[in-house]
Amino acid sequence: MVMAAVGWTTADAQTLVLHFSDGTLLNIEMNTKFRMMNIGDRIFVTMPDGEQVEYSRDDIRMLTYEGVATGSGDVNGDGNVDVADIASVIDIMAGHQASQGSFTNCPNANHPHKIDLGLPSGTKWACCNVGALMPEAYGDMFAWGETRMRNEVYSWTTYTHCEGSYDTCHDLGMNIAKTAYDAATVNWHSPWRMPTFDQYRELYDNTTAVWTKQNGINGVKFTGKNGGSIFLPAAGIIWNDMVVESRGELGCYWSATIDQNYSYRAIYLYLSNSAPYKRLSYREIAYGQSVRAVAE
Repeated sequence: MVMAAVGWTTADAQTLVLHFSDGTLLNIEMNTKFRMMNIGDRIFVTMPDGEQVEYSRDDIRMLTYEGVATGSGDVNGDGNVDVADIASVIDIMAGHQASQGSFTNCPNANHPHKIDLGLPSGTKWACCNVGALMPEAYGDMFAWGETRMRNEVYSWTTYTHCEGSYDTCHDLGMNIAKTAYDAATVNWHSPWRMPTFDQYRELYDNTTAVWTKQNGINGVKFTGKNGGSIFLPAAGIIWNDMVVESRGELGCYWSATIDQNYSYRAIYLYLSNSAPYKRLSYREIAYGQSVRAVAE
C-alpha cells in the first residue's frame, strides 16, 4: 500500500521525493512542466525537463513533498500552486483518477479526460491514446487482444493469441471490450474500454474530420456538433519489426470488434492526409496499432 507523507516548510526549495520499495529515492525539483498522472496501476510522470517516465504504484513506498506554494508544482493543471496540488498528488498515489466528469475539451493537463462530442449514444471519447500523457502524444502500440506494448517484432510468430500463423488464431470473442483482452480496460480500468465498430461508426457519422497539426504533430481532429473535439495523432503502424512505419502519415486505431467472416482480422479506424481523412477497414490482428478509449 502506498502512503503519502506531506510536509510544509518555509524553505525555498520545492521538491517531490519518491521513496521506492528497494530503498532508493528520486528527488524531483518541481516546475511548471511537472505533471503526475495515475492510470490503473501505473504512474506517469512528466519531469521538469519534459522527460516522460512511468512507474508501478507497487514500486513506490512513500511520497514526500516539501516547499512553499509559490511559483511551480502545478500538479492538477488548474493554473495555481496550492494545497489542491498536494491533494492531487495524494489521490494519484492512492490510485484515484483526477478527472471524473466529461468535457468538450481538456480542462487541464491531468489526462485522460472524457470528451463529450454530443454523440447520440452519449459515449465519451478519451482525449489521448492509451499509453500517452497528452492528446498529441502517440502512446503505445498493441496487437489486437494484447494489453502491453511489445519489445519484440510484431508478427504471427510472436502474436500471443495464435499458434504461429494467421489460421491458428484463438477465439477471443466477437467483441473484446471490457474483457481481459481490452488494452484500454486493462491499462486504464473501468469505465474505459476499447470502442466497438458501432461506436466508431457513430463517431464517423456524427463528427467532422480534418487533417491538421497539434503542437507540431500530424493527425485528425474530430469535432462534434456540440463543439467538443478530440485529436488522434498519426502514430503509424508496426509490422514484422520493432520500427514504427508511416508515423506522421497514417493513424491506425483498433476497435474491439473482430471481423465476423475472418477471425484473423479486426475492424479499425484508418486515418490519412487524403480526404475524407478517415475510413473504417479491416487489419490482420497481429499488427501493432494505437488504441483510443471510450467511456459510457
